[in-house]
Amino acid sequence: MIFARLLAATTQHNFSKRKTQNPRYRPLRSNRENNMSIQEYIEEHGLGKKVEDVINAAVKAKAPEPIAFMAEYLKKQSPATITKVVARQIFDSRGNPTVEADVYTHKGMFRAMTPSGASTGIHEAVELRDGDVTK
Repeated sequence: MIFARLLAATTQHNFSKRKTQNPRYRPLRSNRENNMSIQEYIEEHGLGKKVEDVINAAVKAKAPEPIAFMAEYLKKQSPATITKVVARQIFDSRGNPTVEADVYTHKGMFRAMTPSGASTGIHEAVELRDGDVTK
């Protein structure tokens, strides 16, 4: 109920009258530019439901720091977009060269290596060696 009142008050406020020069605080879309109201934007992206869910989760968890809780909750709800990949050649326990990769997302860094083995199942990677003894 509180969320519905907050949402209604937010959508009725005229954000286009702000007199700030900081582009961060300008309205997302001007009604004159493309005829999309704030309410239409909220509905198009399902923001009402998402905000309601995060507020309910914070209340249910009785979070001592609700803003930090809500930020973490929303971060977990978003997909992990890969921002960087770093790969390197390493040697496994038998001295065979293999590949290790670090995958970076906004959620953290994740590392994996490919084992070098004799398994040749239909879904296994095929090992290709170039014969270069200096590697």
